Amino acid sequence: MNTIQSHRWMLGDVGLASLPSVFEGAVFTFDHPEMQQVMCPVCGGGYQWTRPPQHLTSNDDTGWGGHGDLIVIPMRGECQHQWDICLGFHKGNTFAFVRVPQQQAA
Repeated sequence: MNTIQSHRWMLGDVGLASLPSVFEGAVFTFDHPEMQQVMCPVCGGGYQWTRPPQHLTSNDDTGWGGHGDLIVIPMRGECQHQWDICLGFHKGNTFAFVRVPQQQAA
């Protein structure tokens, strides 16, 4: 995905999903039940890779809805889907969601 440049990134051709959706059907790993494998929100594939995170300040025009910073962790799966794990901050609250470009929705 491209570098985030404006609120069009958030409000453009995307779908949103809850953070638990990327853990649905995930297998516990490494004998630690508190760890879960991250799954693709489009196809459920389990081989996902992170790309460099982006930290956007409240001064950036991200359009996510809150008035605080936004941390975006871009993900790319071996399934070829690209999506983002997002953490948004607003007045002491933290919101987590998944952002999926619409052209990749199944």
